[in-house]
Amino acid sequence: MKLLGRNALLLLALLILPAEAMTEHRSAQAQSGSSAIEQAETLLEAGKIDAAISALTAISLSESNEHRISHLLGLAFYQKADYERAVKYLAIAVKRASEGSLQYKQDVQMLGLSHYLLGHITEAIPYLEQVRNWAPDNVEMAYTLAVSYIQTHNPDRARESFAGMFSVSPVSASAYLINA
Repeated sequence: MKLLGRNALLLLALLILPAEAMTEHRSAQAQSGSSAIEQAETLLEAGKIDAAISALTAISLSESNEHRISHLLGLAFYQKADYERAVKYLAIAVKRASEGSLQYKQDVQMLGLSHYLLGHITEAIPYLEQVRNWAPDNVEMAYTLAVSYIQTHNPDRARESFAGMFSVSPVSASAYLINA
C-alpha cells in the first residue's frame, strides 16, 4: 500500500509540474505581450509608425489585449493617413473601450475624422456629434461637423454648428448668413 501511495504521489507530482510550468509560460507570454505593446507605444511616440505597426501585428491577440492593440493600430494607421485601416481598428477599439474614458474619446474622434476624410460623411456624423458634446469649444470639430451636415443636406443642423463656432444664436440673422 505504501508503494502505491508513493507512486500516486509521484504521478500527481508529474501531473502538477507541467501544469505549473504551463501557467508560468502563459504568465511570461502575457508579460512579454505587454512589454511588446509598450515597445510599440514607444515606437509610435518616436514617430516610427511602420515599426510600431509591425510590432503590434506580431503580437498574438487575446481578449485582454485586443482593445489596446486595436487602439494603437488605429492610431498608427490614422497617423499614417491610412484611414481605411484606421477605421477597421478604431471601430473595434471603440466597442471595447470604457465609454467616457480618455482613450474612448480619442478613438471616437479619430474614427469620426477617418470616416469624414474617407468621404463616409453619414457614418462620421454620430462620432463627430459625440466629440462636439465633449468639446463644445473645439472649433475644428464644429467646422467639420457643420460641413458634414451641409454635405448631407441638413442646413438647420449646419447652421446650429456654425452658430456654435461663432458664439451666436442659431436662430439669429448672423447664423443664417454664416450658413449661407
